[in-house]
Amino acid sequence: MIEDTWQEHLEAPFPTGCAGEVVDGVDLSALDADASGFLTSFFASRHKLSQSAALELRTCFKDLHKVTPLLGGEAQVYFSRLRNLTEAVLETLGVLRRAT
Repeated sequence: MIEDTWQEHLEAPFPTGCAGEVVDGVDLSALDADASGFLTSFFASRHKLSQSAALELRTCFKDLHKVTPLLGGEAQVYFSRLRNLTEAVLETLGVLRRAT
């Protein structure tokens, strides 16, 4: 269930060595903060997001899709989970088809 995966993600530490790292032009710390903020809002509001927040989450998904394959180890696991959560939320909101 998506809520279980979200809880797992909340309990996971931010990967060692990723703070301040920029991969393919994407700041990993900022990406994590942005995506996690939108996901927090989504779960707190009973699976709803404003249109503007959904569009910003879509941008996060694009960045996650771009950088995740470039990562290794615990960073790849962490950001893959975040990408999968973002994808599931965008599907729930019906905006994934426009995300890629």
